[in-house]
Amino acid sequence: MTIWLPFFYVSLINHLSKLNLTIGYDITSDNEYLLRSDKIDILINQNPELQGYMATQTIYKNHFFNYAIEPNNYFPIEIVTKENIDFLKKF
Repeated sequence: MTIWLPFFYVSLINHLSKLNLTIGYDITSDNEYLLRSDKIDILINQNPELQGYMATQTIYKNHFFNYAIEPNNYFPIEIVTKENIDFLKKF
């Protein structure tokens, strides 16, 4: 089975494979420092505060109101760069 990709995607994949990117996760003070000092190129923020809040809220609703617990809860992720970290830290 062969996979056909348009020329644009093939050239994009070839270009990206030559880049050396350092990727971290979550906006901690150490990771923020490394991002601002160009030691890390990209951070993937998983919103751990939101995940903790939603877990606590789910337990509360289940215990006190007998709400069903969903087996999967999906959360958005954020791609953080040096250019947008100040904006994302406001939220």
